[in-house]
Amino acid sequence: MNMKKVLALALAAVMVMALCGVAFAAATDDVNVKVGITEGNTLKLYKIAGVSVAANNTLEYTMTSAITLPDAYNSIEKIGAISGDDNVKAMANAFGALFAGLQADYSGNADDTNSVTLAVAPGYYYGIVEGTENAGIVYKPMLINAVPVVDSANNTYNKHADVNVDAKSEPVTIEKTEDFSADNDTQVKTTDNYSVGDTIHFTITTNMPNYPSNATKAKAVITDTPTGLDDDHTTVTVNVGGSDFTAGDDTFAVAEAGKGFTVTFAQAFILAHPSEAIIVEYDAVLEAVDNVTATSTNTATITYNTNPYVDSEVQPGDTDTQKNYGVYVFKYDSDTSEALAGAKFILVKANAAGTAPAEPQVIVGAEATTDGDGHVSWEGLKAGTYFVIETAAPAGYRLDPTPHAVVLSETDATLDNPVTGTKTEQYYNKAEVPNTPGASLPSTGGIGTTIFYVSGLIMVLGASIILISRRRADAK
Repeated sequence: MNMKKVLALALAAVMVMALCGVAFAAATDDVNVKVGITEGNTLKLYKIAGVSVAANNTLEYTMTSAITLPDAYNSIEKIGAISGDDNVKAMANAFGALFAGLQADYSGNADDTNSVTLAVAPGYYYGIVEGTENAGIVYKPMLINAVPVVDSANNTYNKHADVNVDAKSEPVTIEKTEDFSADNDTQVKTTDNYSVGDTIHFTITTNMPNYPSNATKAKAVITDTPTGLDDDHTTVTVNVGGSDFTAGDDTFAVAEAGKGFTVTFAQAFILAHPSEAIIVEYDAVLEAVDNVTATSTNTATITYNTNPYVDSEVQPGDTDTQKNYGVYVFKYDSDTSEALAGAKFILVKANAAGTAPAEPQVIVGAEATTDGDGHVSWEGLKAGTYFVIETAAPAGYRLDPTPHAVVLSETDATLDNPVTGTKTEQYYNKAEVPNTPGASLPSTGGIGTTIFYVSGLIMVLGASIILISRRRADAK
């Protein structure tokens, strides 16, 4: 072999080594891992196995020493053989409890693109998402493969392509509704069909978080927080997955919380019913309404951990609203339009025909007397037609016998109540009732008619006695 051939071979060898060196360096470069998650949440990656390229052009793996790997996943061959969502999920779930509490090898928060990108060394990683911004979903653990790939054409390894995935998740939704009426199963979010003192039937619909079977922090707590209502926690019923369950150590506990309640599910029960629908029903009494907005609310929440191995609570919720209305009366002199104090009124609900009942059996508003400004009012009333009826006129005035209709609805009840002074309340409707000066005429069937009947009877009896007496005298 001449010198030129030797130099050529040597140069070729150097070039191959240089190329291999470049290939080795590229194979061990960091891999960008981009995971789609909600902005503000945190992606944590824990190394399962690191990898490097050995001098003999083979991949060399180093299993993590941070945890003791389960037998099913304690070699790179076993991990590398995993494929399919179910197998990946099983493996990721197995690692969750083991990595819990350890510091992640890589972590980062998602930005306004709803994703987070981390540059990681080649290897296999266990990934989990946690944070308070993903209320309403539970992110699934994941397996991230950032292992160099074979370049068969050049008999080398190349860096793994950038990983770009969306974290898998399952929803945890909650909805709060109420029956439109006691005899109607229609569920609504907002209603004005109840007055203060009425009992309302509520329904909370949600679903059990889907946790790995080995989760150590499985949590599901339903809380109902009322404003202006009083929940009757003794009426709470719980249905999970289409079956009714009773409270107990192995199911759930119901506890009174102020005027609301909590339903706390046992951890084993949560793990036994992943993703199953939960329906909670109960009764509450409408006690009062906000004086300014004329509304009462019930807010239902479900508290759960986003990371099933550490405390990472979130609390999505939903609110139901009850709206009420009010009525006020302005009593005035029909001649001068001046306000009249001392008139007494009752408020009655219209009958089925929408008219004033002939003999009011149910008085909605207690009898009330007009103040010096001629006003009297009632509040906390459901939508509908009402009638203001005067029961006693002011001294020196005739009683107004006409029932005055007042319609209460969102479009009709938009007035401020003058009785409350400077407070602004835009949910009243009014009735203006005039009074005519003079004595009230006796009503039919009233005391005046009775007096005439009694007087006439006395006169007839007196005349009869006189007639009988005279006849006896003449006979003698």
